[in-house]
Amino acid sequence: MSHSSSSLSPRWVIAPALLGLTLALGGLGCTVRTGAAADVDYPVAVVEAPPPQVETYPSVVYRGRPTYYVGGQWYYRSGTRWSTYQREPVELSRRRPGRPVQAVPVPAAPVERGRYRSY
Repeated sequence: MSHSSSSLSPRWVIAPALLGLTLALGGLGCTVRTGAAADVDYPVAVVEAPPPQVETYPSVVYRGRPTYYVGGQWYYRSGTRWSTYQREPVELSRRRPGRPVQAVPVPAAPVERGRYRSY
């Protein structure tokens, strides 16, 4: 009975290799973000000049910076430049000023019919 070194199962060779690769990449600081917490990048455009008095308009803090809603667009400052989102981020659309609010239905008033109330 002789055992050769080539009789190792492929999984015993692959598993340590994958572990080594994982540790090497982790040591380099590589990260992967998935799921709802991952940021979605939205295209932006640098503008020559923001709307006049942009900082007096309604704003929310988005991605750590004040973002102003002016004329249907969101503007933010990055250093000395101003940019606007070419497509409205979902998070900002939920916080948009003047967003329609759904009215809560008002229950019908009871109607007297004989001795019993009817709704």
